[in-house]
Amino acid sequence: MVSISYFLRKEIDVLFEKQAELGNQFTTDELKQKYKQIVFTQRPIQFKADLVGKCTFEQDKYRGAKNCFSAEKSVLLNKINNTDLIDENTGEIKRLLSFQHLINCLIFFKKQKKLSMPL
Repeated sequence: MVSISYFLRKEIDVLFEKQAELGNQFTTDELKQKYKQIVFTQRPIQFKADLVGKCTFEQDKYRGAKNCFSAEKSVLLNKINNTDLIDENTGEIKRLLSFQHLINCLIFFKKQKKLSMPL
C-alpha cells in the first residue's frame, strides 16, 4: 500500500521537471529539496494544560483530543450502538449488534496492546 505522501512527492517532482522544461531558472534540485523539507515537516506535539479544559464527567482529568484513540473508540462504539437494520419486507427494526456484542467489542479493545495502520 502506497501512502499519500509518496504521491505528493512524485507530484512535486513532476511540477519541478515541467517548470524546468518551460525554462524556469529557479527550479533547482536544492530548491526542490528545501520545498519538500518544508512541506513534509511536522511540528512536535505539545501539550499545554492551560489550553485543555477539564472533562465534564471526570473533573479531575483533562479532556481528550478529538483524534486520540479513546475518542475514536468512543465514536465507533456509539455509531455501532446506534445503527439499526430495517427489514424491507416486514418493516421490523433490529439492532445491528446486541448488548453482548458491544461488550465483546470493549473486551477486544482492552486486550489490544498496540494498534497500527499500514502505510
